[in-house]
Amino acid sequence: MGAIATSRAELVAALAPVGVTVTDHVPEQLNPPALMVVHGSPLIEVGDTFGLHLLRLEVWIVSKLGANARMTDDLDALIEATIAATVVDGWSVENVAQPFSYTVGARTFLASTVTLTTDISLT
Repeated sequence: MGAIATSRAELVAALAPVGVTVTDHVPEQLNPPALMVVHGSPLIEVGDTFGLHLLRLEVWIVSKLGANARMTDDLDALIEATIAATVVDGWSVENVAQPFSYTVGARTFLASTVTLTTDISLT
Protein backbone atom coordinates (compact mmCIF):
# COMPACT_ATOMS: atom_id res chain seq x y z
CA MET A 1 0.00 0.00 0.00
CA GLY A 2 1.34 3.44 -0.90
CA ALA A 3 1.78 6.44 1.39
CA ILE A 4 -1.50 8.08 0.33
CA ALA A 5 -3.61 4.96 0.86
CA THR A 6 -1.86 4.26 4.16
CA SER A 7 -2.53 7.78 5.41
CA ARG A 8 -6.16 7.57 4.31
CA ALA A 9 -6.57 4.26 6.19
CA GLU A 10 -4.90 5.73 9.29
CA LEU A 11 -7.26 8.72 9.16
CA VAL A 12 -10.30 6.43 8.90
CA ALA A 13 -9.03 4.53 11.96
CA ALA A 14 -8.45 7.78 13.87
CA LEU A 15 -12.05 8.82 13.17
CA ALA A 16 -13.59 5.60 14.55
CA PRO A 17 -14.14 7.10 18.05
CA VAL A 18 -16.52 9.68 16.54
CA GLY A 19 -19.05 6.84 16.61
CA VAL A 20 -20.58 7.10 13.13
CA THR A 21 -19.96 5.28 9.84
CA VAL A 22 -16.56 6.24 8.40
CA THR A 23 -15.48 5.35 4.85
CA ASP A 24 -12.35 6.07 2.81
CA HIS A 25 -14.45 6.96 -0.25
CA VAL A 26 -17.88 8.26 -1.24
CA PRO A 27 -20.10 5.18 -0.84
CA GLU A 28 -22.78 4.14 -3.31
CA GLN A 29 -25.31 4.01 -0.45
CA LEU A 30 -25.08 6.74 2.17
CA ASN A 31 -26.61 6.22 5.60
CA PRO A 32 -25.92 9.38 7.67
CA PRO A 33 -24.65 10.40 10.05
CA ALA A 34 -21.44 9.56 8.25
CA LEU A 35 -17.87 10.68 7.60
CA MET A 36 -16.21 10.19 4.21
CA VAL A 37 -12.46 10.59 3.77
CA VAL A 38 -11.66 11.85 0.26
CA HIS A 39 -8.74 13.51 -1.53
CA GLY A 40 -8.26 17.21 -0.92
CA SER A 41 -7.10 19.83 -3.39
CA PRO A 42 -4.31 20.09 -4.03
CA LEU A 43 -3.73 16.52 -2.88
CA ILE A 44 0.06 16.81 -2.50
CA GLU A 45 2.40 19.76 -2.14
CA VAL A 46 6.06 20.17 -1.32
CA GLY A 47 6.48 19.90 2.44
CA ASP A 48 8.29 22.24 4.82
CA THR A 49 10.77 19.48 5.72
CA PHE A 50 13.26 18.20 3.15
CA GLY A 51 12.13 14.87 1.72
CA LEU A 52 8.55 15.17 2.91
CA HIS A 53 5.37 16.18 1.13
CA LEU A 54 2.20 17.72 2.52
CA LEU A 55 -0.81 15.44 2.01
CA ARG A 56 -4.24 17.03 2.07
CA LEU A 57 -7.38 14.98 2.74
CA GLU A 58 -10.95 16.11 3.35
CA VAL A 59 -13.43 14.62 5.75
CA TRP A 60 -16.94 15.11 4.44
CA ILE A 61 -19.29 15.22 7.41
CA VAL A 62 -22.94 14.46 6.72
CA SER A 63 -25.58 14.84 9.43
CA LYS A 64 -28.65 12.65 9.75
CA LEU A 65 -32.01 13.85 8.46
CA GLY A 66 -34.15 15.99 10.72
CA ALA A 67 -35.35 19.49 11.37
CA ASN A 68 -32.91 22.20 10.31
CA ALA A 69 -32.05 23.19 13.88
CA ARG A 70 -31.40 19.56 14.83
CA MET A 71 -29.23 18.92 11.74
CA THR A 72 -27.22 22.06 12.54
CA ASP A 73 -26.61 20.96 16.13
CA ASP A 74 -25.70 17.43 14.98
CA LEU A 75 -23.31 18.79 12.35
CA ASP A 76 -21.60 21.06 14.90
CA ALA A 77 -21.09 18.10 17.23
CA LEU A 78 -19.68 15.94 14.43
CA ILE A 79 -17.29 18.71 13.34
CA GLU A 80 -15.99 19.10 16.90
CA ALA A 81 -15.63 15.32 17.35
CA THR A 82 -13.79 15.04 14.01
CA ILE A 83 -11.31 17.74 14.96
CA ALA A 84 -10.77 16.26 18.43
CA ALA A 85 -10.10 12.77 16.99
CA THR A 86 -7.71 13.91 14.28
CA VAL A 87 -5.63 16.49 16.13
CA VAL A 88 -4.77 13.89 18.77
CA ASP A 89 -3.62 11.58 15.96
CA GLY A 90 -1.20 14.16 14.51
CA TRP A 91 -3.25 15.68 11.69
CA SER A 92 -3.41 19.46 11.27
CA VAL A 93 -6.72 21.19 10.61
CA GLU A 94 -6.38 23.48 7.61
CA ASN A 95 -9.98 24.68 7.54
CA VAL A 96 -13.63 23.82 8.13
CA ALA A 97 -16.01 24.70 5.30
CA GLN A 98 -19.30 26.48 5.70
CA PRO A 99 -22.18 23.98 5.87
CA PHE A 100 -23.88 23.12 2.59
CA SER A 101 -26.75 20.98 1.30
CA TYR A 102 -25.67 17.51 0.16
CA THR A 103 -28.26 15.72 -1.95
CA VAL A 104 -28.34 11.95 -2.40
CA GLY A 105 -31.25 10.77 -4.52
CA ALA A 106 -34.32 12.57 -3.20
CA ARG A 107 -32.83 13.28 0.24
CA THR A 108 -30.96 16.44 1.20
CA PHE A 109 -28.60 16.44 4.16
CA LEU A 110 -26.63 19.16 5.91
CA ALA A 111 -22.90 18.64 5.41
CA SER A 112 -19.52 20.27 5.84
CA THR A 113 -15.90 19.43 5.11
CA VAL A 114 -12.88 19.49 7.38
CA THR A 115 -9.63 19.77 5.46
CA LEU A 116 -6.70 18.04 7.17
CA THR A 117 -3.00 17.85 6.36
CA THR A 118 -0.09 15.65 7.36
CA ASP A 119 3.47 15.08 6.18
CA ILE A 120 4.24 11.96 4.16
CA SER A 121 7.28 10.49 2.45
CA LEU A 122 6.79 9.39 -1.15
CA THR A 123 10.20 7.75 -1.50
